[in-house]
Amino acid sequence: MGHEAGVQIETEARLGVFQPGDRLSIQFRGLWDWAGLGSGPAWLIAGAQLTQGGSGIADCSFSVEADNLTRALTGEGAPAPLSYVWQRDCGAGFADILGAYRPVLSFTPTASDYGCRYRCLILTPGAAATSDVARWFITPPELRLEHSASGLILTWPDSAVLESSPSPTGPWSPLANAASPFPVPTAGGQRFYRLARTAF
Repeated sequence: MGHEAGVQIETEARLGVFQPGDRLSIQFRGLWDWAGLGSGPAWLIAGAQLTQGGSGIADCSFSVEADNLTRALTGEGAPAPLSYVWQRDCGAGFADILGAYRPVLSFTPTASDYGCRYRCLILTPGAAATSDVARWFITPPELRLEHSASGLILTWPDSAVLESSPSPTGPWSPLANAASPFPVPTAGGQRFYRLARTAF
């Protein structure tokens, strides 16, 4: 339920990429504060739905470990627990990633994640550490050029779209219905070509 709003909140989670025959176990965990009570019901699962057959894009994962972090001891003599806060910087500085509070950060990358920087803050009473910075990159699709009797032949992977422009600085436009291999005549003026990735 939405806190004090009386409305339900719809949450979506991507579980990852699996193979046929894999067995999954899904657990719902609730957190609450005994010092404060809202209007009930405060924690309710009205339903759950599992959708199969997604894009098949493998998740990107970063993980951290704190081996040499000096940690305080609890009253029982055990090391104090660690807290994790993952941060992301896509050009405007590092900002916390909502919900990323575990030693492993997993997500399904999109075009907006390309080149972004990631790091993790590790916190415990009396000490703190910041992980090294990691970046997520993709291998750009390869555009191949071959000569033919009538001109040139362009070939590229299925995950990309061929774009053309009269200038190397644009504007760029996708070529409608262009499929690899694509014939390009040598007559008719100068044209420039590039690939735009549609899947990661």
